Amino acid sequence: MVEKKDTTPLLMESLTVPERVMLGQMTSVGGYKVLVKLFDAACSRATADVVKLDPESADFERVLAERQRRARAINEFCASVLKSIDYHVDLIRQEAVAEEQEVVDIVAKTFGIHKVPPKAKKVIGEPVIPEKDRS
Repeated sequence: MVEKKDTTPLLMESLTVPERVMLGQMTSVGGYKVLVKLFDAACSRATADVVKLDPESADFERVLAERQRRARAINEFCASVLKSIDYHVDLIRQEAVAEEQEVVDIVAKTFGIHKVPPKAKKVIGEPVIPEKDRS
């Protein structure tokens, strides 16, 4: 029986809120996209190394197995890191939305101020049709 891989996000329980916020800040910096690009290039290179093997070489099967193992490890590592970052950033965003809603509810309860729905955006150049004339 094959043991199931652990696919939970890295440091799922041990990252603090400030550390999660720092991850979120990192994803909004231009260098993060370069890091993702580097991960993609590493995965592509490892996969290409498997494809470039000469099937007529004497130790083809041994080299093939090792390169496949290496490519798989690199791909799984990169995916694990990126998915973990996404998990932690999404968690912070969800907490921020919940906190914002809690503040709005407290203000509404204390001062009787209710959240006003956002106004519809007006498109420039589009004629304004009164409500009664719309069909």
